[in-house]
Amino acid sequence: MEEAFKPDRTPLSILFSLVRTWQVLERYLELELQKQGSSVTRFALMNSLYRYGGRLTPTELAAETFRSKNAITFVLGMLEKEGFVKRVPSDNDGRSVNVVITDKGWEKTNNMTPWAQDISRDILSCLDSGEINTLLIMFRTIRKSLLEKIDSLERNSSG
Repeated sequence: MEEAFKPDRTPLSILFSLVRTWQVLERYLELELQKQGSSVTRFALMNSLYRYGGRLTPTELAAETFRSKNAITFVLGMLEKEGFVKRVPSDNDGRSVNVVITDKGWEKTNNMTPWAQDISRDILSCLDSGEINTLLIMFRTIRKSLLEKIDSLERNSSG
């Protein structure tokens, strides 16, 4: 008689399951965003700008999206060429710049919102509302814990 499947519940296997789920989700989003002429990084940058009123520094964008400054610079260059964002000198510090959404960028972001809502509903359609609430609570708990650890590691590595 065959033994019933027992999932491996060690912390390492759970971590790899979470990472694998993120990789699958990211690949799905990449494929869907390609249809929209976008990418996960482009979408994350525009979404961050949108959520923060249309103006952030490149450093703030890197921190918000957990992307390297090089990746941010590269994607911002493309977004700027396409007229979705512009870089303007900072009012507070002449050496730094702010990234600002243009009218064309606001229009594109607003047009992407219904699409993003549909994709989000599609991705989560395999879960009921209770599972979604539980998932949100768990993700917030993990995220809060990891952000504290990142902060501590960054403080220790720069000091």
